Amino acid sequence: MIYPIVKLSIMAILYEAEISACDRKLKLFSKRPIASSDNILSQFSFVSRH
Repeated sequence: MIYPIVKLSIMAILYEAEISACDRKLKLFSKRPIASSDNILSQFSFVSRH
C-alpha cells in the first residue's frame, strides 16, 4: 500500500523540477534582447513537434 504513495510523491517532485526548469528557460529567453515572442513561440512549437 505504501509503494503507490511513494511513486506519486516522486512523480510530483519530478513534475515540480520540470516546471522550475521551464521557468528558468523562459527567464533566460526574456533576458535575451533578440528573444521576441516569435522566437519563444518557435521554441515551443519545436518542442511539441519532437
